[in-house]
Amino acid sequence: MRLRLEAMPYQNLFHKAHKLLSAADRAFDRDKNEREGSRLMWEATSEGISVIAVSRGWPHETIEDVILTVRRLDELGEQPLSYIFDNMHSTKFSLAKIFLEHAETADEEWEWPEFRWSEPEFRDSRKSLKLYMDILEELAARDAAVR
Repeated sequence: MRLRLEAMPYQNLFHKAHKLLSAADRAFDRDKNEREGSRLMWEATSEGISVIAVSRGWPHETIEDVILTVRRLDELGEQPLSYIFDNMHSTKFSLAKIFLEHAETADEEWEWPEFRWSEPEFRDSRKSLKLYMDILEELAARDAAVR
């Protein structure tokens, strides 16, 4: 049984993404091994983008669908006025993909260790993706289907 999207407040649609962000915080706090936290940051971002796709009736089942949603959002100029650069969604999604790379690559497997993030880079990037989730929620709030 599928839930009717219009019967669900948009905040509820982001529940899973917020749970993933909280789990990522716990993983980063518990262990300085960033792999689990990084994986959760990737999943939270992908989930948030998928919510936007669902709210607009766009495909959302695969990573290719998520990438298409990111491109569409950039093409439509869907971003807060405070962002003055183009392709904000692609930029934030690229940041999430770096988290995925950190999640999937063991320390000893890094071909270019100088590109491995330091703790401040993890911290700042986590903060950036959390703010991005706020932007996605703002976009969902404007979608008529989820108001």
